[in-house]
Amino acid sequence: LVATPDGLSHGRFRDLPDHLRAGDVLVVNTSATVAAEVDGYLDGRPVVVHVAHRLDDGDAVVELRTAPDAARALLTASAGEVVRIGDVRLVLRDPWPGVASSPTGTGNRLWRASVRGDLDRQLDWNGRPIAYGYLERRYPLEDYQTVFGTRPGSAEMASAARPFTHELV
Repeated sequence: LVATPDGLSHGRFRDLPDHLRAGDVLVVNTSATVAAEVDGYLDGRPVVVHVAHRLDDGDAVVELRTAPDAARALLTASAGEVVRIGDVRLVLRDPWPGVASSPTGTGNRLWRASVRGDLDRQLDWNGRPIAYGYLERRYPLEDYQTVFGTRPGSAEMASAARPFTHELV
């Protein structure tokens, strides 16, 4: 979709340079994708943990998903439960951002979790890119990077930049 003062039109992404003029500003996200998915255990049951965000106080925002392929959000967890990831413990504190956030209206999808142990080390050792059950296979972390990604920090790929290539830039 191309919006100009003359109206709307449709185009192909490869034609982007044709729509840019001297003085235009193109904003890009330089955050690179990090390995933010890791296997864990909730009450002895395997789960997949997506670490969505690290908070300033050391807590993390996490999503629990079904093992082994993260096909569905796990909506049955409760505050106070503990997720084990190697020697790290995530204590589920509160729904994030403070209210139940399930698309079904039952259960909770995102949690604020207290982190006990070195979660970053576990992600470095055992983490992988966040993926979902619809993928036919796993892909390496480098396949989740954009041409602009220079600073590690995104739990998932900045997908708006996916079609950019070095040649187009």
